[in-house]
Amino acid sequence: MDRPNEIAEQKQNNLAALQEQADRVNAMSISEWHALFERCTVFLKESTRNSQYLQDALTAMNEMNVTLTPVRRQLYELHMYFFLLVQLTQKPQDAPSSNMHFIGFHTHSAAAEVKRVIEVFFEKELPLADEPECRPLVMETLAYLRGKMLNERDTERYFWDPYDRLCTNWLKPNLSEESFFLEELQLLQSAEIELGSRISRFPWLLAQSRMHFYLSRDRDAWSCLADLNASFPISDSDVLYFYDRLQNDRQWQRLAEWLTETALLFEGRGYHQLIKYARCWEAVVLQMPTAEARMLETLALLLPHSSRIYEEKLLAYNKWQQWMDYQLSAGSEPLQFRAPVFVPFEKHAPELLLPYYHQAVERSILLKNRDGYKAAVKLLKRLARLYKKMKRETSWESFITELASRNSRLRALQEELRKGKLIG
Repeated sequence: MDRPNEIAEQKQNNLAALQEQADRVNAMSISEWHALFERCTVFLKESTRNSQYLQDALTAMNEMNVTLTPVRRQLYELHMYFFLLVQLTQKPQDAPSSNMHFIGFHTHSAAAEVKRVIEVFFEKELPLADEPECRPLVMETLAYLRGKMLNERDTERYFWDPYDRLCTNWLKPNLSEESFFLEELQLLQSAEIELGSRISRFPWLLAQSRMHFYLSRDRDAWSCLADLNASFPISDSDVLYFYDRLQNDRQWQRLAEWLTETALLFEGRGYHQLIKYARCWEAVVLQMPTAEARMLETLALLLPHSSRIYEEKLLAYNKWQQWMDYQLSAGSEPLQFRAPVFVPFEKHAPELLLPYYHQAVERSILLKNRDGYKAAVKLLKRLARLYKKMKRETSWESFITELASRNSRLRALQEELRKGKLIG
């Protein structure tokens, strides 16, 4: 018998045997569901793990006629995809005993497809209040995901995301009592004793930070995140999660504390990551104007990577002196900014521009080339307008005369000064 016909016959015989169990699905536990899925797909055991395997396995599992209540069906179908995710990502039993396990491109693509479907499941509400008798199934699902998550390699996050979404999207709205989060925290902590060095520390620490957060134990949550950041590349989304929750709940004082205490988790990150952090501060300052100084202090801690945002915030909050002090210390050049940047300074604090322009003129002249002299003339023209605006024309005349005299041997500079009509 050729292979396709053999598989077809196996499927037919298998389905007949499995259908006898279909009537009991409502009474089954999660582990029994997975055993059932295993029997449904036994004929695919030798198949290559790819999108075709995924399609064939789903077809086989859906061929059984099962009658389920709405919540049970939601959980049952979700576990079909959990079962498939395990089949796609688990290390083969006959593989060499090594910590390294590589998943091929087609297998990885199929696993990514399953993960996307699982994400959609958690976007739908779980009406647990309509079927409170399903709570044990939900808790068994949590235990299942916890076990898978804590046994993953730290480089993987196949089961961390479902675990997190289960807690955040389904359990938190339905089981808001503090005892649930305390019990889950204790289960996570005791897992270290059970698994020892085999425990996947990334999801273990991140999950604990979540539970501490739900229990309003913020210092413990910060400690977990700090430990996590010391060993793994924590993503900005992992931290922004906490900010978003606090912002949605309008807990502005608590959010300010989180932004302050976790600022260094954004150290060394790029502009697009830091702008998300800064926007959370903007939301806080809008509700709590007194938090403005703390916002600027934390952004200063993240320099130089936060320089662009830090400068923008100093200007937005009229911190003219701080902005100028930063530019002088950083050795920036006035000509690297567009002229409109200095309009507020000319209006509110023109005296701050004088040392900034003067120092830049001297640096440009010291280059002793034509480009440097042209840059110096541009700055000198700005200075001339500034002195006039400040009604200090006499000081300007003294300065430009002294400058031309001091540099009389620099013929190219003298030419540029005359072209700019700065000297006769």
